[in-house]
Amino acid sequence: MTTTITGATGVSQVQAGAIESSDLPSGSVVQVVHTQVGGHATGTTAMVLDDSIPTITEGTEFMTLAITPTNALNILRIEATPNLNGAGSGDNNIINGALFVGTTTAALAACFINSDSVVNRVNSTGNLVHEVVAGGTGTLTFRFRAGLVSSGTIAFNGHSDARIFGGVMSSTMTITEYAA
Repeated sequence: MTTTITGATGVSQVQAGAIESSDLPSGSVVQVVHTQVGGHATGTTAMVLDDSIPTITEGTEFMTLAITPTNALNILRIEATPNLNGAGSGDNNIINGALFVGTTTAALAACFINSDSVVNRVNSTGNLVHEVVAGGTGTLTFRFRAGLVSSGTIAFNGHSDARIFGGVMSSTMTITEYAA
C-alpha cells in the first residue's frame, strides 16, 4: 500500500507503533485484567476484628491476580467481589476481608464482608475496592484473603464444606489501570 502526502505545510511528525499510555489523557483506561474463580475452597484461619491492620498471615487466601503496569505513575483500581459463607456463632460469625500486594505483610485495604452476629451461618457477597499508584512497571500480584473473627470455617463459592449451584457461583477480581 502506498501513502501519498500532499500540501504546502508538510508533515511535522509521524509516529510508528502503538500508542503509549503516556500519550493518553489522564483517567483513560490503559488496561484491564480480570479473573473469575468458580472453585470451592474453605479456610479456618481467623482475621481478627480490632484496631490493627490485617497481616498476610490472617485469613485464608482465596483469589490472586497479577498486573504489569505500563507507567509507574498510573493508578490501579483493584476490585474484589467474593462469595463467602461463614460458620461461627455470635461475634465469631463476622467475616472480614483484606487486600494485599505481593508478600507485603500489611494489608492495603480491609472490610467487613458480613457483620451479622446473630445467625449461626451467613452467606455474603462482599465488595472491596481500593486504588493505589502503580509505583513501578514490574509485575504486581494482588491477593484477597478472608476469615472469620475467630474460630470457625469460612467457605468460598459454596456453603459449608460443599460447592453449591453446580459450580456457576463465582467470585471475581478485576484490576483496571488508569493513565495518570
